[in-house]
Amino acid sequence: FLKLHGALNSCECLNCGGLRLYFFNTYQNIFKTTWPPCRACSSSHGFRPVLIAPAQRKHVLRSLKRAWKLAEDCLQATQRIVIIGYSFSSFDQDARKLFLKNLIVPNLFKTTCPKLVIVDRNETTRHSIRSLFECSVNPVVEEYSSFKEFYRLIWIQAGSQYTTRKGLCKSRFNIQ
Repeated sequence: FLKLHGALNSCECLNCGGLRLYFFNTYQNIFKTTWPPCRACSSSHGFRPVLIAPAQRKHVLRSLKRAWKLAEDCLQATQRIVIIGYSFSSFDQDARKLFLKNLIVPNLFKTTCPKLVIVDRNETTRHSIRSLFECSVNPVVEEYSSFKEFYRLIWIQAGSQYTTRKGLCKSRFNIQ
């Protein structure tokens, strides 16, 4: 799973720029001053939170540039794309260009297209995403109105492509 905008549980090593997932128990812990050493460079200089707010043009941190490059590669080769709680706002130009260039245009009107799965409680958002992708994905779109509903599907398919892709992305992206 790639979080191209970071998250409250994403941190960047102040020394090497490596990305680390850290599950903070409370918001106050985001700004911790003591950390275990970085697994990539062994530095104890610490980490900073990584969260990029919505903007027309983004300054992508060094730690997330690899995620954006990996996203390009994954989008070009994907057979299934799962969108969870992301609306593809017209304001987010960089993310829309990423999908347009690497998924939508290459798959326009192909006979075999990636499968689209949308997880969002808002029907209008799901419709908007379907419309954005409609000419470049399989016409049968899976939709879920809650993460809980979708999560059940993952466990039913345990051991399938979800586990494999997570391992691939973890190893290629050096997530700790």
